[in-house]
Amino acid sequence: MRYLILNSIIVLIVFLITWFYNKDLFNKKWFLATLVLLVMTAIFDSLIVGNEIVAYNDDSYLNLFIGMAPIEDFAYTIAGMMIIPTVWKYLGSKE
Repeated sequence: MRYLILNSIIVLIVFLITWFYNKDLFNKKWFLATLVLLVMTAIFDSLIVGNEIVAYNDDSYLNLFIGMAPIEDFAYTIAGMMIIPTVWKYLGSKE
């Protein structure tokens, strides 16, 4: 449960930053790319967990999984898909 709260706060902060600096990000291409990366997260996180490269403390998670990946891990993908293009746009050319 601890990670769900932490991830929710982080995703909310990243969303607000993105909404302020890069409102036009949320379009059809963004949603499609995010969906592709969420599927890849499910596949590769499941491989990592299944091969015991990473282990999770059951007390910190909701114990809801997609494949073998905890649901909380998908927040990192969503946050990355918002903040990376926003930083890229903000730090990019000001021409």
